[in-house]
Amino acid sequence: MNKKWGVFCVLFFVLLLGLSAGLYAQFARTYGGPGSDRPVRMLTTPDGGFVVFGNSGSFGGRTWVLRLAGDGTVEWEKAYATPTGDSFYSSLATPDGGYLLAGGSNADLWLVKTGASGEPEWQRLVANNASNAGLPYGLCPAGESEYFVVGYTNSSVDYDAWVIRLSSGGDVIWQKAYGLTGWESAVAAASSGDGGCVVVGKSDAAGQGRDDLLVFHLDAEGAVSWQKTFSMTGFDDFEAATIRRTGDGGYVLTGWLFAGGNPSLFVIKLGEAGTLEWGRSYRIAGGFDIQEASAGGFIVVGDWNSDIMVMKLDAGGAIEWQRAFGGVFPEEGVAVVQTAGGDYAATGSTLSFGAGSDDFLVVRFSAQGELGSCRLQKNSDVEASTGEINETPISLSVQDTAAAIQDVDYAVLDTSGTSQTYPLCATQKLLTMSSDPMGAATWTSPEVGSHRYLVGATVILSATASVSSGGSNYNFSGWSGDVATSENPTTVHMTDDMSVRANYSVEWGDDDDSIDSGGDWGSGGHGGHCFVATAAYRSPLHPAVRLLRDFRDKRLLTNGIGRAFVEAYYRWSPPAARVIAGSPVLRLIARVALVPAIVIAAIVLKLGWLASLLLMTAVLAMGFRKVLRKRWAQAA
Repeated sequence: MNKKWGVFCVLFFVLLLGLSAGLYAQFARTYGGPGSDRPVRMLTTPDGGFVVFGNSGSFGGRTWVLRLAGDGTVEWEKAYATPTGDSFYSSLATPDGGYLLAGGSNADLWLVKTGASGEPEWQRLVANNASNAGLPYGLCPAGESEYFVVGYTNSSVDYDAWVIRLSSGGDVIWQKAYGLTGWESAVAAASSGDGGCVVVGKSDAAGQGRDDLLVFHLDAEGAVSWQKTFSMTGFDDFEAATIRRTGDGGYVLTGWLFAGGNPSLFVIKLGEAGTLEWGRSYRIAGGFDIQEASAGGFIVVGDWNSDIMVMKLDAGGAIEWQRAFGGVFPEEGVAVVQTAGGDYAATGSTLSFGAGSDDFLVVRFSAQGELGSCRLQKNSDVEASTGEINETPISLSVQDTAAAIQDVDYAVLDTSGTSQTYPLCATQKLLTMSSDPMGAATWTSPEVGSHRYLVGATVILSATASVSSGGSNYNFSGWSGDVATSENPTTVHMTDDMSVRANYSVEWGDDDDSIDSGGDWGSGGHGGHCFVATAAYRSPLHPAVRLLRDFRDKRLLTNGIGRAFVEAYYRWSPPAARVIAGSPVLRLIARVALVPAIVIAAIVLKLGWLASLLLMTAVLAMGFRKVLRKRWAQAA
């Protein structure tokens, strides 16, 4: 008996710890103004925060930089003016705690070196010269305090990859062009750990009507150590986005593959000397950023079905998990980072939420990709495939270039108080409206889409009673999702994120129908009824059913263990619920059996996992002590 109690306590403790894991510092926030604001890069800071860089149409076409705390609150924000509203392309953390920013427009290259608070220390411009400069621009460190800038140039007959080495003060040490017989470019670079860098771009020199992936290594003086091109069978073009150095001294690259104009994500792993180790493609719209994960493998961000897609890959490129974040309108993922605590943050643009037009969206989620019950998170279904990758040695020509760099003095605007920040899933709650079948947005009020409300706000939901669409007539039959009633209009209180669907095609039926149709777990949601509880109490609106549903959404679905439990429950519970619903005796037995679950759910919802763990452990310890005392008394 003693051993059984001990094993039970240990298992109970482990389970609660597992369920409470991954809740630290999760958030989702938008940032922006009335114009189009789109992020490009994201860095972590030594104190656990983030810096997000992008382009803003809200502040005069400037580059916009946000310094965020670990919970997403803004610590400072600045917009950097450029001569013609040039676009921002890349950023780099510098050894002194500041940042190097690079951007351009047409043939201009501008560089801004800031301090830790965002104030410029020096600024440089490569003046518009059609015979010399090109873009886009990537950055990587060269040694301790110097930098490589990469792009492309038309200094020869065709465009070539262009690399500049800068001193810590922004002076040019050297600049060179690298090319074959066609059009070459450079889009990103990664430090090689020996004072040089590995550059990635593309080349059409193969003469087969396609762009191949171009990768080459430069030493500190700009000499080429090794060089390769890569193509994949069945695809027309490679378009690289990011290259990162890995812990084993090799490199991982991501970007787009194109077949018939349709993009797919690719990830390629190279050895230290550029030797191909593996490559995979994934059926999403492209990969903008990749990072090596501290626990092994890689984390990738891209696009999927107009949502931000995040995928965790193992060391060989196989998918471990995948998550999508977004609303009813298009989102685009552009950058991902891992924090010192082992969780992740991603950024991208959003049209579903924010101040208007595109806005910055930053999401911080657990190491398992979980964002609690926040409705930004969706299930995803992406497949990986392998194709034959052809690796070709090449011989780049190298020539010196001489683009002139001059000092400039661009204005810097402190945008604090003029931009708008919206926390999602926290002090602001999301109401996502939809209709079934999907009709005009004006069928419901609020209209179909995602809407923000302050916590506790009262919202009146209404739906048009009868509508005609596509030659058919529809009658409103009831609400489903987080609101299960046929009242129209009806009132909801925004104490949590809510997803509500107006149903027009199917009338609510008998108890069995409500049990079968109450959930949409199989399609990626979790807005349905608790089947057994619904059958036992004969209503999805019973307070006990609502409490269990809240426990599911707010506590179980916030972590992998709870999510697996709920998914298993949704597989086996509907048949049992149908049997229970048809028998008054079984309904009574089910209500009695549900009492412990309801009590535990109420405690955990009120106190949280940690406090509940301590309370339940204390109760178990008291019971265990009572059993021991009884046995000791019997033995005496």
